[in-house]
Amino acid sequence: MEPRPNATALPIKWEQKNRAKLDFIQAFISRPGMMLRPLTDKRYEEKAPSANGNNTATHESISEIMDGEPLVQYLRFLRRKSQDMKWVALTTFMQKHESDISKWLSDQDEKYGKLVLDSSMENPDYYSTGFHHQPGGFSDNEFSGLMYDVGLDISFATISPGGVADLVPNNKYERILDLGCGSGRSTEPFKARFTESEVMGIDPSEPLLRTAVKRAKQKNLVIDYYQGIAESTPFPDNHFDLLTATILFHEVPDDAALEILKESRRILKPGGILVIGDLLPYSESTAYDRWYDEWQVVHNNEPFFADAKTRDMNSLGKSAGFGKVEEDFRGKPSFFGDRKRVPGMPYIVTATK
Repeated sequence: MEPRPNATALPIKWEQKNRAKLDFIQAFISRPGMMLRPLTDKRYEEKAPSANGNNTATHESISEIMDGEPLVQYLRFLRRKSQDMKWVALTTFMQKHESDISKWLSDQDEKYGKLVLDSSMENPDYYSTGFHHQPGGFSDNEFSGLMYDVGLDISFATISPGGVADLVPNNKYERILDLGCGSGRSTEPFKARFTESEVMGIDPSEPLLRTAVKRAKQKNLVIDYYQGIAESTPFPDNHFDLLTATILFHEVPDDAALEILKESRRILKPGGILVIGDLLPYSESTAYDRWYDEWQVVHNNEPFFADAKTRDMNSLGKSAGFGKVEEDFRGKPSFFGDRKRVPGMPYIVTATK
């Protein structure tokens, strides 16, 4: 696996055997979509020429036509198998270097920000679903966060490091909070861009936060990280100028999404903004694209994927009390190499208190 500027520098070197294995898996993850998606498109055109591009077609009707196709079944098998291979390879690597990695993760340096943990916190039910088939989910063991973080470099080799931070208004922000910050990749660009701002991240997973703290040190960034859920944060009313959430809302059910919006409004200052970056809604996709994306729900353990992509964020934001909600449909990227990517995030929601 070739190192990239945004990758996490581990305390041990990858042996050539491990690097070769991860390089293969990285290619294996992207190639099925790149090679077989065009063939799948062509097969659909052959089977349903009148339905292709027809507004009367639905993802359900396309499913009836295409799900039994050997090509489709092969594509779905390869995408799922490559995901499983990634987790097996990373688990093996972490276990082999367990002592060194464990010591490295536990050694925290507050010069680069606080790590505030909450031993009494209980994860919401939806958080234990094991997204992306990661063994044990995001917080089952001390290596869960690091596995997720390194896994990002394998699955999303060309992901933009700036993300939502590149798209927010260029204002003065005293305090910024990144909701569902994960391993800190979505948080770091805010500190890099708004150097005078106090930047924080919050996430339920201690392993992810410990990884985030290590990343901040490697990038010489001062960021405070808190363990908690976005629906109920430990912060006072009217505290932040800017809140952000990157690919958080498609990982939560509808009721949690509404609670996150309500909590966001509570902790924002009057006039403060919440900027959400996530997946393009199905309203901006074709029925065929929606059928193709069903793989995420059925085969990649994304239980709230379809819910999020049919969610009316404008109405939801106003139900939460926001005075103004704006949507920016920036275009459809591919997370699996099927099409040309759109810089940053494909769908931006800006809610103003």
